[in-house]
Amino acid sequence: MDVDEGEAAVRLAVQSAFDEFVARIRATVFADPEHPDWLVWPTDAWPELVAEFVTPEARRVFEETLISAGVVSPALVAGAAGTFVGQDLVPVVTATTIPAQTQAWVYAAFVAGGSVAALGLLSASAALWQPMLGVMAVNGGAVAVNAAWFAAAVVLADGGRRRVVKTWIAREDEKTRLTHAAVDNTTVLVDDVFNVGGFPLRYPHDPFGPVQEVVNCRCRIRVGEQNG
Repeated sequence: MDVDEGEAAVRLAVQSAFDEFVARIRATVFADPEHPDWLVWPTDAWPELVAEFVTPEARRVFEETLISAGVVSPALVAGAAGTFVGQDLVPVVTATTIPAQTQAWVYAAFVAGGSVAALGLLSASAALWQPMLGVMAVNGGAVAVNAAWFAAAVVLADGGRRRVVKTWIAREDEKTRLTHAAVDNTTVLVDDVFNVGGFPLRYPHDPFGPVQEVVNCRCRIRVGEQNG
């Protein structure tokens, strides 16, 4: 699975999570459309929905990519996927602004124009959030694919008994960041890091890297074994 395929898969999950978030607002706050109850706004629903819809799909992308590497057993896949979800995935598939900002927008529309305006804004909120939802999809898919290949490289290295390397592959187009173009085709040992804009990254879209070097990154790694 490549980065684009991973993004496409996660994008559907992100959209499903947001659609369900809007549905819950309609069912709670606007159960009586003429008299909305702002005290029951489902603040905790969004992280729960991300965990329900987005996390499993990103995990599936990770697992399928790792399996395609052909170097791991089912037990190792399960263990690596658990680590990925717990450490690498969470930072890139959360958008904590969505619940609070959606509430602010909908409430402002209600104050200005009543329930009809508020419900209209709620219906339009999916379009308003498309850029943020897109970022979540790109980030979730990209980190899942790249983290899987990195995990495969670690397994292949077998604790240093094999000389395994990873190569940074950048997209060669006008959207590629100069810092990513500069590291394109750079090869390092699996336990080493890439120097990207002065920051150490384990792989493209490393969630522990700075925002300016990881968000919307479309690069990927290639893994191989060297003799000698």
